[in-house]
Amino acid sequence: QAIWSEGELDRIPELFSADFVAHFPNGATVEGLAALRGAIAGHREAFPDWTEEVLHLGTSENIVASRFRSTGTHVGTFRGNRGTGRRVEITEAVFHRLEDGKIAEQWIYPDILSLLEQTATSRQ
Repeated sequence: QAIWSEGELDRIPELFSADFVAHFPNGATVEGLAALRGAIAGHREAFPDWTEEVLHLGTSENIVASRFRSTGTHVGTFRGNRGTGRRVEITEAVFHRLEDGKIAEQWIYPDILSLLEQTATSRQ
């Protein structure tokens, strides 16, 4: 919440392990704290008011699963689409693996197709 919704990027080392890895459905990864910071900063440039609201949360041993609603205003470039000023909303699911009290690994499943449709500069 503090990092994605509030933009408190200085808290990343407090919450994520130094060897953090995020996995996306397309095979892309974000590895390490500097890459994570860059990815979040870039996303928040496109959507400066990005907010995540947790809808469901569950745990099992060292895994935390959540489903949440993400919203924001598309003002900067996102995946080649210039800012449209539109308000966007998607749902996402995430699994975090914890190690020594920090997030060590993440598997994230955003509704990227919906987000790309909502940020398209020419809509049919």
